[in-house]
Amino acid sequence: MIHFIVIAANHGKPAEITATGQAAIVALLEDMGPNSIFVDTFGSELSNDLRQCMQSFSGGFAQRANLLLDSLVSKQRVIKVRVGPRTDGDTHAALVCNDFEAISSIRGTAHLLLGSSCEECESKGQRRASTTVISNYLLSISLEQMRRAHQVQFFDGDDAIAFQNTVIQPMISVAGSISFYDPLVGSKLDRDHAPRPAWNYLLGVKTLLSMVEDVRRLSARKRVAVKIVTTLPDPRDFIGSTASLRSAWIRELGLPSSFPELDVEFCYKRVAKGIFHQRYLANSRFSLSIDRGLDIVNKNGTLRQCQLDILNERKVIRDIDESEDA
Repeated sequence: MIHFIVIAANHGKPAEITATGQAAIVALLEDMGPNSIFVDTFGSELSNDLRQCMQSFSGGFAQRANLLLDSLVSKQRVIKVRVGPRTDGDTHAALVCNDFEAISSIRGTAHLLLGSSCEECESKGQRRASTTVISNYLLSISLEQMRRAHQVQFFDGDDAIAFQNTVIQPMISVAGSISFYDPLVGSKLDRDHAPRPAWNYLLGVKTLLSMVEDVRRLSARKRVAVKIVTTLPDPRDFIGSTASLRSAWIRELGLPSSFPELDVEFCYKRVAKGIFHQRYLANSRFSLSIDRGLDIVNKNGTLRQCQLDILNERKVIRDIDESEDA
Protein backbone atom coordinates (compact mmCIF):
# COMPACT_ATOMS: atom_id res chain seq x y z
CA MET A 1 0.00 0.00 0.00
CA ILE A 2 2.91 2.33 0.73
CA HIS A 3 5.50 2.19 -2.00
CA PHE A 4 9.23 2.81 -1.91
CA ILE A 5 10.57 4.16 -5.20
CA VAL A 6 14.33 3.78 -5.46
CA ILE A 7 16.21 5.36 -8.32
CA ALA A 8 19.38 3.31 -8.51
CA ALA A 9 22.99 4.24 -9.30
CA ASN A 10 23.72 7.20 -11.58
CA HIS A 11 20.37 8.76 -10.76
CA GLY A 12 21.74 12.24 -11.43
CA LYS A 13 20.45 11.65 -14.97
CA PRO A 14 17.23 9.75 -14.21
CA ALA A 15 15.81 9.96 -17.73
CA GLU A 16 16.86 10.75 -21.23
CA ILE A 17 16.20 14.43 -21.81
CA THR A 18 13.63 13.88 -24.50
CA ALA A 19 9.92 14.63 -24.55
CA THR A 20 9.27 11.00 -23.62
CA GLY A 21 11.78 11.11 -20.77
CA GLN A 22 10.31 14.35 -19.45
CA ALA A 23 6.79 12.92 -19.60
CA ALA A 24 8.01 9.83 -17.71
CA ILE A 25 9.39 11.97 -14.86
CA VAL A 26 6.15 13.97 -14.60
CA ALA A 27 4.05 10.78 -14.64
CA LEU A 28 6.26 9.25 -11.95
CA LEU A 29 5.93 12.29 -9.68
CA GLU A 30 2.16 12.38 -10.16
CA ASP A 31 1.80 8.70 -9.34
CA MET A 32 3.95 9.04 -6.24
CA GLY A 33 1.74 11.73 -4.72
CA PRO A 34 -0.69 9.60 -2.69
CA ASN A 35 1.45 6.80 -1.26
CA SER A 36 5.11 6.70 -2.25
CA ILE A 37 8.54 7.48 -0.81
CA PHE A 38 11.70 8.40 -2.70
CA VAL A 39 14.71 6.60 -1.23
CA ASP A 40 18.04 8.35 -1.73
CA THR A 41 20.99 5.96 -1.51
CA PHE A 42 23.91 8.34 -1.97
CA GLY A 43 23.72 10.51 1.11
CA SER A 44 22.50 13.66 -0.64
CA GLU A 45 18.97 14.74 -1.36
CA LEU A 46 17.57 12.95 -4.37
CA SER A 47 15.47 16.04 -5.05
CA ASN A 48 18.66 17.96 -5.92
CA ASP A 49 19.53 15.43 -8.62
CA LEU A 50 16.06 15.63 -10.08
CA ARG A 51 16.06 19.40 -10.07
CA GLN A 52 19.36 19.41 -11.93
CA CYS A 53 17.84 17.08 -14.48
CA MET A 54 14.71 19.22 -14.80
CA GLN A 55 16.67 22.36 -15.64
CA SER A 56 16.76 21.19 -19.25
CA PHE A 57 13.05 20.33 -19.40
CA SER A 58 10.77 22.31 -21.69
CA GLY A 59 8.67 24.96 -19.98
CA GLY A 60 5.46 23.01 -19.41
CA PHE A 61 7.20 19.86 -18.18
CA ALA A 62 9.59 21.84 -15.97
CA GLN A 63 6.84 23.79 -14.20
CA ARG A 64 4.71 20.72 -13.53
CA ALA A 65 7.64 18.58 -12.41
CA ASN A 66 8.93 21.22 -9.99
CA LEU A 67 5.49 21.70 -8.42
CA LEU A 68 5.07 17.95 -7.93
CA LEU A 69 8.55 17.57 -6.47
CA ASP A 70 7.97 20.50 -4.11
CA SER A 71 4.86 18.73 -2.85
CA LEU A 72 6.74 15.48 -2.19
CA VAL A 73 9.55 17.28 -0.36
CA SER A 74 7.06 19.22 1.81
CA LYS A 75 5.37 15.93 2.76
CA GLN A 76 8.76 14.52 3.89
CA ARG A 77 8.63 11.88 1.18
CA VAL A 78 12.39 11.90 0.48
CA ILE A 79 14.42 9.76 2.87
CA LYS A 80 18.08 8.69 3.02
CA VAL A 81 19.68 5.32 3.52
CA ARG A 82 23.31 4.86 4.56
CA VAL A 83 25.67 3.36 2.02
CA GLY A 84 29.31 2.37 2.16
CA PRO A 85 32.16 3.49 -0.11
CA ARG A 86 32.72 1.98 -3.52
CA THR A 87 35.29 -0.79 -3.69
CA ASP A 88 38.54 -0.13 -5.57
CA GLY A 89 38.15 -0.58 -9.29
CA ASP A 90 34.45 -1.38 -8.99
CA THR A 91 32.13 0.95 -10.86
CA HIS A 92 29.07 -0.45 -9.12
CA ALA A 93 29.32 -0.48 -5.34
CA ALA A 94 28.30 -3.79 -3.75
CA LEU A 95 27.16 -2.05 -0.59
CA VAL A 96 24.74 0.04 -2.61
CA CYS A 97 23.25 -3.16 -3.98
CA ASN A 98 22.92 -4.50 -0.44
CA ASP A 99 20.88 -1.45 0.56
CA PHE A 100 18.62 -1.88 -2.45
CA GLU A 101 18.21 -5.55 -1.58
CA ALA A 102 17.18 -4.67 1.97
CA ILE A 103 14.58 -2.24 0.69
CA SER A 104 13.26 -4.65 -1.90
CA SER A 105 12.74 -7.31 0.77
CA ILE A 106 9.91 -5.26 2.28
CA ARG A 107 6.93 -7.25 1.09
CA GLY A 108 4.92 -5.64 -1.67
CA THR A 109 6.24 -2.12 -1.17
CA ALA A 110 9.38 -1.65 -3.23
CA HIS A 111 9.81 -0.66 -6.86
CA LEU A 112 13.25 0.04 -8.26
CA LEU A 113 13.74 2.49 -11.10
CA LEU A 114 17.09 1.60 -12.56
CA GLY A 115 19.95 3.72 -13.82
CA SER A 116 22.27 2.49 -16.54
CA SER A 117 24.90 1.13 -14.13
CA CYS A 118 22.31 -1.14 -12.49
CA GLU A 119 21.26 -2.93 -15.66
CA GLU A 120 24.00 -5.56 -15.23
CA CYS A 121 22.75 -6.56 -11.76
CA GLU A 122 19.19 -6.56 -13.01
CA SER A 123 20.06 -8.86 -15.91
CA LYS A 124 21.55 -11.33 -13.40
CA GLY A 125 18.33 -11.42 -11.42
CA GLN A 126 19.78 -9.92 -8.25
CA ARG A 127 16.66 -7.87 -7.44
CA ARG A 128 13.43 -9.14 -5.91
CA ALA A 129 11.36 -5.99 -6.28
CA SER A 130 9.42 -4.85 -9.33
CA THR A 131 11.85 -3.00 -11.57
CA THR A 132 11.93 -0.92 -14.69
CA VAL A 133 14.26 1.52 -16.44
CA ILE A 134 12.95 4.98 -15.72
CA SER A 135 12.72 6.01 -19.36
CA ASN A 136 10.24 3.13 -19.83
CA TYR A 137 8.09 4.19 -16.88
CA LEU A 138 5.09 5.19 -18.98
CA LEU A 139 4.88 1.66 -20.39
CA SER A 140 5.61 -0.21 -17.14
CA ILE A 141 3.06 -2.86 -16.22
CA SER A 142 4.43 -3.41 -12.71
CA LEU A 143 4.28 0.26 -11.83
CA GLU A 144 0.84 0.60 -13.37
CA GLN A 145 -0.32 -1.47 -10.40
CA MET A 146 1.15 1.15 -8.06
CA ARG A 147 -1.07 3.81 -9.60
CA ARG A 148 -4.17 1.92 -8.46
CA ALA A 149 -2.89 0.81 -5.05
CA HIS A 150 -4.30 3.62 -2.90
CA GLN A 151 -6.68 1.26 -1.06
CA VAL A 152 -6.34 -2.13 0.58
CA GLN A 153 -9.06 -4.41 1.93
CA PHE A 154 -8.78 -7.27 4.41
CA PHE A 155 -11.48 -9.92 4.76
CA ASP A 156 -12.76 -11.62 7.88
CA GLY A 157 -10.48 -14.53 8.74
CA ASP A 158 -7.39 -13.23 6.93
CA ASP A 159 -4.05 -13.91 8.62
CA ALA A 160 -3.09 -10.92 10.80
CA ILE A 161 0.46 -11.05 9.45
CA ALA A 162 -0.93 -9.60 6.22
CA PHE A 163 -1.88 -6.41 8.09
CA GLN A 164 1.56 -6.24 9.66
CA ASN A 165 3.37 -6.67 6.33
CA THR A 166 1.12 -4.40 4.26
CA VAL A 167 0.44 -1.57 6.71
CA ILE A 168 2.54 -1.59 9.88
CA GLN A 169 5.92 -2.53 8.41
CA PRO A 170 6.14 0.19 5.74
CA MET A 171 4.78 2.86 8.09
CA ILE A 172 7.40 2.06 10.72
CA SER A 173 10.11 1.76 8.06
CA VAL A 174 9.67 5.31 6.79
CA ALA A 175 9.13 7.11 10.09
CA GLY A 176 10.07 4.98 13.09
CA SER A 177 6.80 5.81 14.85
CA ILE A 178 3.08 5.33 14.39
CA SER A 179 -0.16 6.81 15.77
CA PHE A 180 -3.55 5.10 16.00
CA TYR A 181 -6.65 7.31 16.11
CA ASP A 182 -9.88 5.82 17.47
CA PRO A 183 -12.50 8.02 19.19
CA LEU A 184 -14.09 5.05 20.98
CA VAL A 185 -11.15 3.10 22.35
CA GLY A 186 -10.55 5.57 25.18
CA SER A 187 -13.78 4.71 27.01
CA LYS A 188 -13.66 0.93 26.55
CA LEU A 189 -12.24 0.44 30.04
CA ASP A 190 -14.54 3.03 31.63
CA ARG A 191 -16.94 1.04 33.79
CA ASP A 192 -19.55 3.81 33.52
CA HIS A 193 -19.73 3.14 29.77
CA ALA A 194 -18.52 -0.47 29.59
CA PRO A 195 -19.20 -2.44 32.81
CA ARG A 196 -16.85 -5.17 31.55
CA PRO A 197 -13.61 -4.36 29.75
CA ALA A 198 -14.16 -4.70 26.01
CA TRP A 199 -12.15 -7.80 25.04
CA ASN A 200 -12.24 -6.86 21.35
CA TYR A 201 -10.48 -3.53 21.90
CA LEU A 202 -7.99 -4.99 24.37
CA LEU A 203 -7.13 -7.80 21.96
CA GLY A 204 -6.95 -5.36 19.05
CA VAL A 205 -4.56 -2.99 20.82
CA LYS A 206 -2.39 -5.87 22.09
CA THR A 207 -2.21 -7.32 18.57
CA LEU A 208 -1.26 -3.98 17.02
CA LEU A 209 1.45 -3.43 19.64
CA SER A 210 2.76 -6.95 18.97
CA MET A 211 2.91 -6.12 15.25
CA VAL A 212 4.86 -2.94 15.94
CA GLU A 213 7.24 -4.83 18.22
CA ASP A 214 7.83 -7.50 15.55
CA VAL A 215 8.61 -4.80 12.97
CA ARG A 216 10.89 -2.99 15.44
CA ARG A 217 12.83 -6.18 16.11
CA LEU A 218 13.12 -7.21 12.45
CA SER A 219 14.30 -3.74 11.46
CA ALA A 220 16.78 -3.58 14.38
CA ARG A 221 15.31 -0.32 15.71
CA LYS A 222 16.15 0.33 19.35
CA ARG A 223 12.84 1.99 20.15
CA VAL A 224 9.55 2.86 18.43
CA ALA A 225 7.03 5.45 19.61
CA VAL A 226 3.36 4.47 19.52
CA LYS A 227 0.61 6.98 20.24
CA ILE A 228 -3.03 5.97 20.69
CA VAL A 229 -5.20 9.06 20.27
CA THR A 230 -8.76 8.92 21.53
CA THR A 231 -11.56 10.87 23.20
CA LEU A 232 -14.64 10.29 25.38
CA PRO A 233 -18.32 10.32 24.30
CA ASP A 234 -19.28 13.26 26.51
CA PRO A 235 -16.97 16.23 27.26
CA ARG A 236 -18.21 16.19 30.86
CA ASP A 237 -16.61 12.76 31.28
CA PHE A 238 -13.17 14.32 31.02
CA ILE A 239 -13.34 15.69 34.56
CA GLY A 240 -10.91 13.59 36.56
CA SER A 241 -11.40 10.49 34.43
CA THR A 242 -8.71 10.43 31.77
CA ALA A 243 -5.89 9.76 34.23
CA SER A 244 -7.69 6.72 35.61
CA LEU A 245 -8.46 5.50 32.10
CA ARG A 246 -4.81 5.78 31.08
CA SER A 247 -3.88 3.81 34.18
CA ALA A 248 -6.49 1.17 33.33
CA TRP A 249 -5.10 0.72 29.81
CA ILE A 250 -1.52 0.53 31.11
CA ARG A 251 -2.57 -2.07 33.70
CA GLU A 252 -4.62 -4.21 31.28
CA LEU A 253 -1.87 -4.19 28.63
CA GLY A 254 0.91 -4.90 31.15
CA LEU A 255 2.85 -1.79 30.14
CA PRO A 256 5.71 -1.11 30.06
CA SER A 257 7.08 -4.58 30.87
CA SER A 258 5.11 -6.35 28.10
CA PHE A 259 6.56 -4.05 25.41
CA PRO A 260 9.72 -2.55 26.97
CA GLU A 261 11.12 -1.21 23.66
CA LEU A 262 7.91 0.61 22.70
CA ASP A 263 7.13 4.08 24.03
CA VAL A 264 3.33 3.78 24.26
CA GLU A 265 1.27 6.88 24.99
CA PHE A 266 -2.51 7.17 25.39
CA CYS A 267 -3.53 10.68 24.38
CA TYR A 268 -7.04 11.93 25.20
CA LYS A 269 -8.34 14.90 23.19
CA ARG A 270 -11.18 17.37 23.58
CA VAL A 271 -12.36 17.45 19.98
CA ALA A 272 -15.72 17.81 18.24
CA LYS A 273 -17.40 14.61 17.04
CA GLY A 274 -17.71 16.19 13.60
CA ILE A 275 -13.92 16.25 13.34
CA PHE A 276 -13.01 13.00 15.07
CA HIS A 277 -15.61 10.56 13.77
CA GLN A 278 -13.41 8.22 11.70
CA ARG A 279 -10.45 6.03 12.64
CA TYR A 280 -6.95 6.63 11.29
CA LEU A 281 -3.37 5.40 11.23
CA ALA A 282 -0.68 8.01 10.69
CA ASN A 283 2.96 8.93 10.92
CA SER A 284 4.88 12.01 9.82
CA ARG A 285 4.61 11.11 6.13
CA PHE A 286 1.35 9.21 5.58
CA SER A 287 -2.20 9.11 6.90
CA LEU A 288 -4.66 6.29 6.31
CA SER A 289 -8.32 6.00 7.21
CA ILE A 290 -9.63 2.67 8.46
CA ASP A 291 -13.32 1.80 8.39
CA ARG A 292 -13.33 0.06 11.76
CA GLY A 293 -11.76 0.76 15.15
CA LEU A 294 -8.73 -0.76 16.78
CA ASP A 295 -10.74 -3.95 17.41
CA ILE A 296 -9.30 -5.38 14.20
CA VAL A 297 -8.91 -9.04 15.26
CA ASN A 298 -11.18 -11.94 16.13
CA LYS A 299 -10.77 -14.03 19.28
CA ASN A 300 -8.77 -16.58 17.29
CA GLY A 301 -6.27 -13.89 16.22
CA THR A 302 -7.38 -13.60 12.58
CA LEU A 303 -8.34 -10.25 11.07
CA ARG A 304 -11.80 -8.78 11.09
CA GLN A 305 -12.97 -7.28 7.82
CA CYS A 306 -11.63 -3.77 7.29
CA GLN A 307 -10.62 -1.39 4.52
CA LEU A 308 -7.86 1.24 4.54
CA ASP A 309 -7.52 4.23 2.23
CA ILE A 310 -4.61 6.60 1.75
CA LEU A 311 -5.56 10.17 2.74
CA ASN A 312 -4.42 12.81 0.27
CA GLU A 313 -5.20 15.58 2.76
CA ARG A 314 -3.86 15.50 6.34
CA LYS A 315 -6.09 18.31 7.66
CA VAL A 316 -8.25 16.05 9.82
CA ILE A 317 -5.13 14.60 11.48
CA ARG A 318 -3.74 18.11 12.13
CA ASP A 319 -7.08 19.24 13.59
CA ILE A 320 -7.13 16.31 16.01
CA ASP A 321 -3.48 16.70 16.99
CA GLU A 322 -3.86 20.43 17.57
CA SER A 323 -7.00 20.12 19.68
CA GLU A 324 -6.83 20.50 23.45
CA ASP A 325 -5.47 17.65 25.52
CA ALA A 326 -7.72 16.32 28.25
